[in-house]
Amino acid sequence: ITLCIEVATNTSSWAWLKDVGLLLGGWFLGLMSSIVIDWHKQRLLVSEFQKAMAIELRHLRFRVALNAFMDASATNSLNRTVVKTIKPALLDPQGVQIDPEGLKAMRTVLEYDDEELTQYCALTDLNTAGKGQARSKESIHFVDSHRINFGKLNVELQEKLFRLIRLIDIYNDSVVFFDKMFDVTFQPGQTVNHDIAKGNIEDRRKALVKPEVEIVELTTDIINMTS
Repeated sequence: ITLCIEVATNTSSWAWLKDVGLLLGGWFLGLMSSIVIDWHKQRLLVSEFQKAMAIELRHLRFRVALNAFMDASATNSLNRTVVKTIKPALLDPQGVQIDPEGLKAMRTVLEYDDEELTQYCALTDLNTAGKGQARSKESIHFVDSHRINFGKLNVELQEKLFRLIRLIDIYNDSVVFFDKMFDVTFQPGQTVNHDIAKGNIEDRRKALVKPEVEIVELTTDIINMTS
């Protein structure tokens, strides 16, 4: 009788432990399931954010590469290094409106060798390189308005995005100064200011090429990291 009672007691204990084990196992699996689902949702959000960001950055890259081409052409600074950086961007308009014939001519220049580039720049002056166009500041509204999502990206990508934002701010300051010189140059009746501005405007435009090339190069790195 005593043996039967002990066996029954042990059986009851094992059954209780089994129930507890099943309960804990179910709770753990439920917890892990929620974690996995949340992780998957976050990955989807990051993926969609990166896709949208890449679209905006491709548009930015083309616009700035186009400016770099015109500025470098107008200031005799279109060299192999500049061409190597901006060429991939200019081959990828991404829906930006541009004259097809102008784009075709520009792409022809991008295929020139070093000697031909030198000759092209020597023949290109401010008038033929688009002197009569004031510059607009650049922006990346979507990326800038979604900074809260930067923390979900890897550290290297975050650093590049913040660097790009700072670089665009610096570039825009230069653009504002260039536009002031541009306005003074074409204001009638101000001979002294006009002459001074005319003497400085090419130098200011040449100074735009370096940040333009840096922006194109950095956006290309970011796009490659998000693809």
